[in-house]
Amino acid sequence: GIMAGINFSATSRLKHTYSLIDEALMEKWKKIEILMDPLRSFKNYRTEKNKMILPQIPYLGLILQDLTFIEDGNPDEIRGLINFQKREQVYNIIDEIQISQQEPFKFPVIPSMVTLLSEVPIMDETTLYDTSLYLEPR
Repeated sequence: GIMAGINFSATSRLKHTYSLIDEALMEKWKKIEILMDPLRSFKNYRTEKNKMILPQIPYLGLILQDLTFIEDGNPDEIRGLINFQKREQVYNIIDEIQISQQEPFKFPVIPSMVTLLSEVPIMDETTLYDTSLYLEPR
């Protein structure tokens, strides 16, 4: 995701480039970092997500983590009976996803942005890091 890309070593090492970013924008970024802090199972994100109105884009990584913990951490059966509590936990996560999809986003299409994003070259990690070193040598 975006957080991983910005925190990737080839990107995060670009100190001079970061110094050129507007302070107000960097303050917004710091707020996003606090929001997406993984401590206490993303407590900040979960709290804010529950306050938000639709539409929402849920954090897929956290959904998959939750589903994995439910699957791996709970037996399918308890004393020979179906573990309905486990099934209910899975249902609640899927229900949250479906609720977040009920209201469509109304983003305006910005042709120049579409062009920019569709033409960004795809690079492997080595190429990204080499490019980073070229832009800002050690």
